[in-house]
Amino acid sequence: MSLLVLCGCSPEPGGIRLRSGSSELSPCEGVDALTQTVVPVADLGDYQECDLAGARLRFPTGELLEVGEPGGNGSQESTNVDYRIGYTNWGPDGVAAFVEEDGRLTIWGTRAGIRQEQRAQLQDDPDDAPGLEL
Repeated sequence: MSLLVLCGCSPEPGGIRLRSGSSELSPCEGVDALTQTVVPVADLGDYQECDLAGARLRFPTGELLEVGEPGGNGSQESTNVDYRIGYTNWGPDGVAAFVEEDGRLTIWGTRAGIRQEQRAQLQDDPDDAPGLEL
């Protein structure tokens, strides 16, 4: 299987807009960036108002993606199978992770992080937004 990995960081204009306090977040309890704690995407709702940067997200597809700093995002696309995984670090609103497959978009995270990700996904492609499954 071949994968393409894309990562980015957006300190704004035209990028990700974060709530104030993003730069003062403490690391999330039980998460160690040095050992790259693995966090299943289904557990992302437990991590809000803290910094998950450095943790690795485990997706149901088995892949892992390392979480970047607040305002950062990343994704992987398979070249053999038609799916894409990714995340956005929304700072105090938490990290939202997604799998897009067969025109369906499944998002995990805190309620606030999921809302932010929905908006971002719709802005990226408003005419061809995949069905959202929360």
